[in-house]
Amino acid sequence: MYRDPATTTTQFPSLTPWVKRLLLLNLAIWLGSFVLYLAAGESKELYIAFIRRFGVSPELWRTEPWFAFWQPLTYALLHDIGPRHLLFNSLSLYFMGTLLESGRGSRAFLGVYVAGALAGGLAYLVVDGFLLHATAPCIGASGACLAVLVAAAVTWPMVMIFGAIPLWLVAAVLVAMDFAYLLLSFDGAVGGAAFSAHLGGALLGFVAGKRPEFLLGVSAWFAEIPERCARRRAQRAAAAASARSARVDELLAKVSREGLSALSAAERKDLEAASREMGERRRRERSG
Repeated sequence: MYRDPATTTTQFPSLTPWVKRLLLLNLAIWLGSFVLYLAAGESKELYIAFIRRFGVSPELWRTEPWFAFWQPLTYALLHDIGPRHLLFNSLSLYFMGTLLESGRGSRAFLGVYVAGALAGGLAYLVVDGFLLHATAPCIGASGACLAVLVAAAVTWPMVMIFGAIPLWLVAAVLVAMDFAYLLLSFDGAVGGAAFSAHLGGALLGFVAGKRPEFLLGVSAWFAEIPERCARRRAQRAAAAASARSARVDELLAKVSREGLSALSAAERKDLEAASREMGERRRRERSG
């Protein structure tokens, strides 16, 4: 629960569209992973291979990084088999995600969440993978959730959690704990959590909160992906149509010079296909 200092009411937030979608997506993937874990047998080889392929696996990046480029995003969709990991991230996403999405909009929230996941995955690769020489894959949405939390805390520092604790203090304590644990992990004193991924997400959230235009820039980049893909498809289609037109012109010129009998079987097939395509286009134009 959280309470805005301008109000006197403490209440549970209403689910916002993308927070709801992400909660359901994370739950569905966790259930699928759970089934895979149970079906993998005593050795769990299939489950381990799945986590190694879609979690951030430093060992895989050191040997074949060109086969693992998706991992800094897909790892955030996976969680430990024990439900506690998913539960804590889901609660953070519910409380902080609804605050950020309702206050800044769905695009800004989704941009920070995805960028936070990416920042956390890359931070784990650099710090744990290449500095600490870790081999265990990193999974979980903690980096993305901490990015959302810190962005919300920077934007609305005096929102009260449970009616008494300012949001900036919650964020500061969590970040300080992760930083302390990360320092201890260099001496091997602690382990079991990807503290560098948490801090990578937190840094992204801090920048996003301090620079609201960054929120808009990140969200706009993601929002423009479908448009960019459609533009590339249109360019490829135009290039293919231009190549077909040039081929038809070449074949018609050959027919004009040497006669239809001069065409090979393949050339006749190309010309017939172009004729059918032109006829279909004209029929569509007339019916439209």
